Amino acid sequence: MSAATLSIKNIYAGYDKLEILHDISFSFNQTDFVTLVGANGAGKSTLLKVISGVIVPTDGVVELNGKNLLSLSVKERLENGIAYVPQGKKIFPGLSVKENLELVSSDFSHVLDIFPSIKTKLNIRSEFLSGGEQQMVGLARALLFKPKFLLLDEPSIGLSPSLVDKTFKIFKKLNEEEGTGILVVEQNVKKALEYVHYGYILELGKIKQKVTKDDLENPDFKRVYLGI
Repeated sequence: MSAATLSIKNIYAGYDKLEILHDISFSFNQTDFVTLVGANGAGKSTLLKVISGVIVPTDGVVELNGKNLLSLSVKERLENGIAYVPQGKKIFPGLSVKENLELVSSDFSHVLDIFPSIKTKLNIRSEFLSGGEQQMVGLARALLFKPKFLLLDEPSIGLSPSLVDKTFKIFKKLNEEEGTGILVVEQNVKKALEYVHYGYILELGKIKQKVTKDDLENPDFKRVYLGI
């Protein structure tokens, strides 16, 4: 079976009368690991919300293998293979790790193999986990939907540098071994570009340029986007 393709075409979107995104277009498939980078307010999170169905754009389309998804709810898009993990640890703190996972499926053993650090903590209430462990529970729950595409909003927030590395290695493994297309919003440009295939820089709601690992060695890029 060929890899599915997710296409974003001529998207305009915002909040009330404030337009945030201006004519955004790009596509990627299940073999791709892609990042969106840019300053706060550039429109990165807004774009993820449009793709996942949280926000309805004022113009443009989101397509999965040529099928227009705009009429589908967040739940229906999830059923079509698009899982969105918003910024922050969106889990139920009063429930145990096991109970959080069972909200999606009773068969969750395979995600514990991906996130072994929560394997021994199934009966612990989620509020007593570390920030990194809570993040893992949220990601594990998203994977139980067996998505074709995983949309991640700032997964490194609040994580130690070593845990950020570990988390991105997990994403890379999911992409390469599970065939999950990943689109990640990330403030840490350098870290993201170490792992992804390529990325897009958003500035003021528009795609400024496409970037790759090679750009990490470009002095102008390092000065403008990495501050070094």
